[in-house]
Amino acid sequence: MINKTEPFKSVAVSQLKMSFWQDAARLAGLREVEQIAIIRTGLPSPTIQMAVAALNVNRHDLCSGLNLSLSTVNRRIKDGKLLDTVASERLSRLMQIALLARELFESDELAARWLSTPNGALGDVNPFTLCDTELGARQVRRILRAIEWGHAA
Repeated sequence: MINKTEPFKSVAVSQLKMSFWQDAARLAGLREVEQIAIIRTGLPSPTIQMAVAALNVNRHDLCSGLNLSLSTVNRRIKDGKLLDTVASERLSRLMQIALLARELFESDELAARWLSTPNGALGDVNPFTLCDTELGARQVRRILRAIEWGHAA
């Protein structure tokens, strides 16, 4: 994971986007026991800002979609604290789904657009909003696999 201690107000959006994809890949490359340890310890709160930039959504929509308290997230970012276990797990799940979408669409931008665009096969919601639960993420994975195998979704 990158050093999250630098002030994010001065970091370019393109750098935040790149950091999101890099950190998602790093996290996915770890053994499951290591991923669990990171989730339990908590992801750095600026990971939220990286996801906002990468998906081109605002912080309110991201937090709402992942069923996270916006005020708690804002406070943790301001105070430089780690996210709690629940927020870390949801964000980790989003990162995993984002990597699957990027692999399928072969583009960060196309993956981000797909994740943040309402999808009829998912009840006309943005796919990223289903990452608040494992069951929802499973539905998103199913749609991504259907697209991969040439089925319209």
